[in-house]
Amino acid sequence: MKLLLTLAVVVISAIIIYFFVLSYLSKQSSPLGLVDAKLTVCIQKPNCVCSEYPEDTSHFIEPVDLNVQGLRSHLSSMDVILTIKEAITDAGGKLQENQALHSEALYFAATFHSSLFGFIDDLEVRFDPKNNLLHFRSASRAGYSDFGVNRKRVMQLSDAIVRRLQ
Repeated sequence: MKLLLTLAVVVISAIIIYFFVLSYLSKQSSPLGLVDAKLTVCIQKPNCVCSEYPEDTSHFIEPVDLNVQGLRSHLSSMDVILTIKEAITDAGGKLQENQALHSEALYFAATFHSSLFGFIDDLEVRFDPKNNLLHFRSASRAGYSDFGVNRKRVMQLSDAIVRRLQ
């Protein structure tokens, strides 16, 4: 009985230490940024979603089409940019200071932290004013699965942005 209890304590301690190590490692990197004016493709882990690559069905999430939503006709690019920033910060995200402005797209990066272990997830938004699309990429920096957290975050953020723009 003592051996079983000791083994259980060791296993639980190892799992907790593993999560703290993953949390530490997640703090050591940064958002991936744009590649050829597009968000980076997701790697083959289920802890990422991206709206840029519809052929990647396991990671794909719909972009927000401002034309379909009937929003873009009365909004300036600055209105959209400010709304994106406000929605991210209101959702608990921390915007990165070095935002890149590209000729073909406006790019924003933010981080979200989990409450228990402090895991960091990267959220990236690319506003394509030419096609009136908001593209999203949200990915966990560490671990394998995110239990759908990134997909849920992007869906909630998309809804919040559309509501604010109406």
